[in-house]
Amino acid sequence: MFERKEVKNLSKKLLKKHYGIFFAACLIASFCGLQFAVSMNMIRAISDDNRDIISSAGKGDFFIELVDDDEKTSARVFKELSAGNVESARKISEDIIKRNKNISDDYLGTIKVEYKDGVLAKMANIITSGATYVAAYTKISSLTSSTRVAVTVFLSLTILTVLIFRAFILNVYKAAYKRIFLEGLVYERVNLKSIFHFIKIGKYFKVVKTMFLTSLFKFLWMFTIVGGPIKHFSYFLVPYIAAENPDISSLDAIRLSEKMMEGHKMECFKCKISFIGWHVLNLLTLGTLGVFFLNEYDEAFFANYYVYIRAEAKEKNIENAVLLNDRYLFEKPSAEMLRESYSDIYDLENVPKPQEHAASQAWQFIDEWFGVVRNYKENEQEYYDYDVCQLKIESYKDVICEKSYPARLNPIPERKNSRYTEYLNYKRHYSICSLIMLFLILSCIGWVWEVIYYFIKDGQLINRGILHGPWLPIYGSGGALILMFLNKLRSRPGLGMVGIFLLCGTVEYFTAFLLDVTRGEKWWEYSGYFMNINGRICIEGLLFFSIGGSAIVYFIAPFFDNFLRKVKLKKLVAVCAALCTFFVADTLYSNIRPNEGDGITEYETVSAIIEQYENIEV
Repeated sequence: MFERKEVKNLSKKLLKKHYGIFFAACLIASFCGLQFAVSMNMIRAISDDNRDIISSAGKGDFFIELVDDDEKTSARVFKELSAGNVESARKISEDIIKRNKNISDDYLGTIKVEYKDGVLAKMANIITSGATYVAAYTKISSLTSSTRVAVTVFLSLTILTVLIFRAFILNVYKAAYKRIFLEGLVYERVNLKSIFHFIKIGKYFKVVKTMFLTSLFKFLWMFTIVGGPIKHFSYFLVPYIAAENPDISSLDAIRLSEKMMEGHKMECFKCKISFIGWHVLNLLTLGTLGVFFLNEYDEAFFANYYVYIRAEAKEKNIENAVLLNDRYLFEKPSAEMLRESYSDIYDLENVPKPQEHAASQAWQFIDEWFGVVRNYKENEQEYYDYDVCQLKIESYKDVICEKSYPARLNPIPERKNSRYTEYLNYKRHYSICSLIMLFLILSCIGWVWEVIYYFIKDGQLINRGILHGPWLPIYGSGGALILMFLNKLRSRPGLGMVGIFLLCGTVEYFTAFLLDVTRGEKWWEYSGYFMNINGRICIEGLLFFSIGGSAIVYFIAPFFDNFLRKVKLKKLVAVCAALCTFFVADTLYSNIRPNEGDGITEYETVSAIIEQYENIEV
């Protein structure tokens, strides 16, 4: 017997236990427009003066309603292009970009919030101005002489793009995040990586097909008098069924949902209506209640509701109920079964730690906290293998402790991890010589990156940095500092990215400050970038450094270190000494005569030259 009040109380307890992961999953769904559109649209309407609102609430899976006011928005650009008014659309787009670029006095304390320069500003301008619509329409119209044909092709391609994005991303996510709530019913730990469950087991395209056909059938049923609402509840369980068994055929999933919902459609409708009071409160709180509580509560409730319907279908042995076969998604396996399935992980616990060599107390401290050793020990391979074992044990710890879902007991086993992952073991120790070489390698990589970036951006081939050689020490210094000072955070990538963000921000800010004070010149300037501090750092650059720093920790540094380990120590020391000599000599010379000529502190970009040319009065 289904007791709605009891299930609601159970759902509140479930929400309290997994609030963080449930909040993240629902927030992504809200931003994608999959669910909870009312809450997100109210918040957008309040925070955005232009109120360019995209809402799909109550309009079916294939409908997007564009609501805009009298202001000029990207929706207005789209409408003008749909009518064939390309010049009017281009004018609106250009006006929006000019308006955004004129915003230059918005401050948050000492942090400037601007929209002139940088990738984030350009992305914001492109999205809000509808420039992509204009560019696409212009390209299409250049291939045909008929405005009507151009409009038809433009609208067709736009609709096709939306449908592809919805089918391959949004609809799949609708099933993927249901999986997170189902795992949370039984297990204490749920990881956001469960969203990629379909990819891990190789059933992504099957889920795409299942969810697409479900959306298509719902759309077609909307053309009948009462079919739309009825079939909405008939197909209500399809995302849950796909989340449990992604290998099920599309039609079987749809038919199974219809069978399971027989006699329950009105009950499900009443469950929906029972949340009406919460939705009224959500309106009174301008959508914030929905974002922070109601959305997660609603999903937790219907995850429990699916468990109830599933148990009844199993008990009645309805047709194809056997396809609901992920047993350990709804109950924990026995300790004996876990030990049998994860015997290789249990065996790793018996791998002995390599014998420590005698070392001074200072070096033991440096080794433990910074992951730096004087030289690779004779038994360094043993340390390497031991670290790999510890990584495996750590990654499966929650599973063997019965706290998270045992993927190996899934009816569809996950693909095995490549040995390449073990090859790039990130919890390794770095020798002093290897660390110096990594500093030089990362400095060169940073120099190459900036040369290419500014060549593409400004059309100028310039030697970046104050040194004359092909290296930018700030990249090498940042990489070395990340590897040493954030050594303890390597096993926690999320916290590690925060650490990289703060560390790189500190290094970049004070480097810019020192160069400004000692040289009186600015080697980089972020004054026009979104959220910058005194033009020395900006959030865009720090986000890039966070991603790049993570790549250094988990891929680049281990990759190069594997090659450095193969070089004989004497040869490696000789190469290291030679490169350090060149670097020190360049540093000393640049201290007297820094690289600050054309292409560094003084150069005109191609766009600036064109702008000057256009301003010449004939």
